[in-house]
Amino acid sequence: TIPTPSEFESLCNTPLTDNRLDNARDLYVIGCATGLRYSDVIRLTMFNIVDKGDETYLITDITKTQEQQLLIPLNEVAQHFIKKQFVKGDGAIKYLSNKNLNEALHDLLKFLEFTTPTRVNRRAGNNTTTEIVPKYEALSFHSSRKFFVSTCVNSTFINMGNVMAWSGHTNLAVVKSYIQEGYEQEKEMRKLF
Repeated sequence: TIPTPSEFESLCNTPLTDNRLDNARDLYVIGCATGLRYSDVIRLTMFNIVDKGDETYLITDITKTQEQQLLIPLNEVAQHFIKKQFVKGDGAIKYLSNKNLNEALHDLLKFLEFTTPTRVNRRAGNNTTTEIVPKYEALSFHSSRKFFVSTCVNSTFINMGNVMAWSGHTNLAVVKSYIQEGYEQEKEMRKLF
């Protein structure tokens, strides 16, 4: 489950006075706009941002594998929220533990009324059950990575190789498992013909 384009717009543009929710929003949007894992987002500093000519990039090593360096072109949304975080955190991302971030994220998404009934599978041992929950309960920081991959793949202009290079994926089957339904795919397919 990922935010719809209109939910993402609401997430980015709704003024927030609660610092906890504002911080959770910043970190989640950075994940949505870069495809970085939680462990990579919280390590960002000003030194990860590099200007090359007219373009701005994020350069970072992947914490999970420690084998790959990512060079991610930064769009305006990512730049805005990263710079906002650097101001709050004196040149580094303002830290929230993964647990506290997900709790704040649930509170934020509930506040923003992400309440569409959503199907989730829950595992307990060898048993899997399906439940219908409000969307804010189905989303976690990890869904930001799925949002990034899905948004890029569902674009008619970005190829899978670039998506994998930016997100640090090396297995196509894993990337495919991240892809959610394209909200605009039918319209884009009609344009092609």
